[in-house]
Amino acid sequence: MKSIRSIQVFAICILITLISCSAIKKVKQSPMDQLKAAISKGQDFASVGETFDGDLIFDDLRIKQTSHSVYINSELVFEGCTFTGSVHLNPADGHGLYFDKEVIFENCEFVGDVRITDATFSKRLQIGGCLLRRSLDLQRNSFSNTVRVDENEVGQDLILQYSRCHENLSAFGNSIGRHLSMQGVSVYGNTQLGNTTLNGSIDITNGHYHESFNMDYAKQGKKLLAGNTKFKGSFRVRDLDDFESADLSSSQVFGSFIFTTKNSIEPNLTNTQIVSNSQ
Repeated sequence: MKSIRSIQVFAICILITLISCSAIKKVKQSPMDQLKAAISKGQDFASVGETFDGDLIFDDLRIKQTSHSVYINSELVFEGCTFTGSVHLNPADGHGLYFDKEVIFENCEFVGDVRITDATFSKRLQIGGCLLRRSLDLQRNSFSNTVRVDENEVGQDLILQYSRCHENLSAFGNSIGRHLSMQGVSVYGNTQLGNTTLNGSIDITNGHYHESFNMDYAKQGKKLLAGNTKFKGSFRVRDLDDFESADLSSSQVFGSFIFTTKNSIEPNLTNTQIVSNSQ
């Protein structure tokens, strides 16, 4: 009898151990798995100092779709986090992606490229003080609230082209390895691109800026391309440094116009209309 009881006790202990191990495995999800689960359930997610291994790909999120619209209902806040793979949150052709709450990255590191395109942000998007070892691609987005992309180090390109900003746009103090691409951008609030350092060109051609446009102290770039652009408010570019050329041809400035450089280049103002000229 003692032998049988011993075997029974031993079997029960093994069963309890297996159940406990199974429960532990379920609880110990990786940060990336926790993030994907939160997004798929529409739950808010905040993380401080965690490492997210692997890629964050839109097709992996298993979000319920309403017709051709895809809604991310989670508030996403990251501080001091590391993403070891790529972040690709871009929907399939013909689909719309909507962020209903704030999306914030502060002091994070991205090893792969970051691509969030063809999306509508109902609340604030903020990317600040981050290290992006490759490109940051935010093209063809619509921002209903203020968008801030400030004081980041971007290894390759910072891309905002063909986006629409319904309030202020701030891309201040960024260090960019190649180009700042903002062709076809519309901003209904104020635009701040000051203290930009880059090794390529700044392209804001075919843009539409409804309030003030400021880009003071940009340096180390190659070309400033601002042709065929409307500035309904003031245009201020002061102390442009080390640029090879500046093209504002066929543009319109309806507010005050200030343009100064440190290396005495003259902007191309062919067919440019400046309604109010104030130094």
